[in-house]
Amino acid sequence: MKLDTRFEEEKFQFDLNQKSMIQASIIVISGLLFMDNFVSTIQELIIFTQQTSYELREYPNLAILIGCLLKTSFAYFLIFNSTKIADYILKNEE
Repeated sequence: MKLDTRFEEEKFQFDLNQKSMIQASIIVISGLLFMDNFVSTIQELIIFTQQTSYELREYPNLAILIGCLLKTSFAYFLIFNSTKIADYILKNEE
């Protein structure tokens, strides 16, 4: 069988501009950061709510809880503002 005859060759072009590449990179990195810290944040919040008193001063892992909340919030911010961040990076590149 000659399968290489009577076929037209079609070229597939995969064009991505620099902005979309930067934006996709930001979304992937911040998505990994979000997934890494979301479970820890929920776990710390559950442990905090299971205490007998809800005073932050008495919670032994307060620094960990605040750190997890900040990391998760930062990742969420990066995901939903990736277009503006990519524009800012390209603007400062010139």
